[in-house]
Amino acid sequence: MKILIDKITAKSLDDILELSHAYYTEDSPNRSLDYLSDLYLNNPLGPAMGCYCYEDEELIGFMALIPVTLSAVLGPRLGYYCVNVLSHPQHRSRNVFVKLINVANEFLRNEGSIMIGHPNRNAIPFWKRKKMSFQQDLLPGIIPPNFFAKAKRVTVRN
Repeated sequence: MKILIDKITAKSLDDILELSHAYYTEDSPNRSLDYLSDLYLNNPLGPAMGCYCYEDEELIGFMALIPVTLSAVLGPRLGYYCVNVLSHPQHRSRNVFVKLINVANEFLRNEGSIMIGHPNRNAIPFWKRKKMSFQQDLLPGIIPPNFFAKAKRVTVRN
């Protein structure tokens, strides 16, 4: 088993599409070359990163990390939105997902980046065991208007 992280390219889309056949219905956008090209290759912040797990030249696991700009207390920060995490059904008992997420976490740590995502029902137990945490400076916040602050009256002088 070989796991690597690299930019997603037009060439790697063929392997990703092949693996996606095990998951998605025929009409799913995740089985469309045009959709995946747009999602992974045409991002204004640069191409997405792919975390790939190969066995004997066959892609058996994949995770896409799409670059996003996040607002943080100390200013904008580059992060990655984790999508389309796939492990081939015939290899599910081999901890492919765990290995992918560990490689992705190491990459993000080296980049000084953050991963955001939305785990599906199958992944939630892992996230809880791993005790994944969220950074305080990324929590959403709303600043309500202060109606009791002193207002300055502006007048026009003639």
